[in-house]
Amino acid sequence: MSQQEELSGTIERFIFQSIDTAFAVFILALPNKKTITVTGTIVNIHEGQQVSLQGIWIRHPKFGRQFEAQHCTASIPTNIIGLKKYLASGLIKGIGPAYATKLVNHFGTNVLDVIEHSPERLSEVPGIGIKRITTIANAWQGQKEIASIMVFLQERDISPVFATKIFKQYGKESIAVAGKPL
Repeated sequence: MSQQEELSGTIERFIFQSIDTAFAVFILALPNKKTITVTGTIVNIHEGQQVSLQGIWIRHPKFGRQFEAQHCTASIPTNIIGLKKYLASGLIKGIGPAYATKLVNHFGTNVLDVIEHSPERLSEVPGIGIKRITTIANAWQGQKEIASIMVFLQERDISPVFATKIFKQYGKESIAVAGKPL
């Protein structure tokens, strides 16, 4: 049996990601600039996100050496490249690759703080009107809510796959439902 290891890096791109099962295969950029292939059942992660993974190295018969993640802790990116990828990932409705670049170029590493606390400032970026601002602000709040629900469920040793099923069934009520005694 392989030794458990911990790795940290930035999600560069996804090779495969299933919404139904939460199984993902992605390329992780390590701090030393090397990249590795990671597999695992991991929910609510996006390109550009920084993650800490616990898992083991495996050798897939067809795809070679891979890191099989058994636990993942994700954090919001803090650098320009990570923020552009994160916002361009489709995570926040109203922001695609073009607007992600415009927003990060204008607000720099403060872009998420602006979206969170001063979304009206998004109008400083050419092409962003009130309708898009409302869409972005609402999507950001929804994404934060999903993330907190998933963290709550996984802290209670609910597997990522089962946590996803709970969230799909109960939505915002997931914490109340999962917190009830059996």
